[in-house]
Amino acid sequence: MIKRLLFLSVIIISVPSVKAQNESSDEFKTLFSNNGKTSVSGFGGLITEFSSIDNNFAFSMGGEGAVLFNQSFFFGGYGMGTTNFPTYELTEYNWLLDQNLTVKKNIIFGHGGFYTGFVFMPNKPIHFGVSSKFGWGAISLIDEFYNSNHYPRNEINETMVDPIFVITPQAEIEMNFTSWFKINFGIGYRIVTGVDATYFYVTTDSGANALVEKTYFESDAFNSATFSIGFVFGGFK
Repeated sequence: MIKRLLFLSVIIISVPSVKAQNESSDEFKTLFSNNGKTSVSGFGGLITEFSSIDNNFAFSMGGEGAVLFNQSFFFGGYGMGTTNFPTYELTEYNWLLDQNLTVKKNIIFGHGGFYTGFVFMPNKPIHFGVSSKFGWGAISLIDEFYNSNHYPRNEINETMVDPIFVITPQAEIEMNFTSWFKINFGIGYRIVTGVDATYFYVTTDSGANALVEKTYFESDAFNSATFSIGFVFGGFK
């Protein structure tokens, strides 16, 4: 009889404990929850990106900055542009000379906008994350001579300006060097929409001179796999 009472007592004592554990595990949580507290910090840094533009190698640089919640979710902005200015050659109609001319241009590609992502296990020395950039910008063509000699860009030497929209999702691996500095490496894919600017040239394919409108670039000429390196400074502890 005493053994039965002891066994029953253990069960009665254990039930609330199990119930409390279940309620704790079923507790509603959010992305920003951290033991009932939300830590807010931030970061800023330098972005370098390797990609291709119209089958040419492209190197871009820029900056980023964001608000960081619980060392995991971040939201902010970025801006970047090409620094090596790939060469683009085209034959276009010159209205003053009334003939086609083959000219060399430099491609200038810049964009900026929103930057957001999520970091997994941020306290580990090496950890992973995902991010995406959503930006607006423009593709410009400038005469190679003027650009190489650092002339200011104006309506005379800037042939074309084409507004575009850019999305760049990527996966990243990060390394914590200190509580305020880390380096990340990212592999992603850049999608550029709105590439549709046109120019004119004269063709004799039909046996007579005809003025033909043609796009500067294929619609997917700026889509590219990307590899980035970021040097980031902020509060990571």
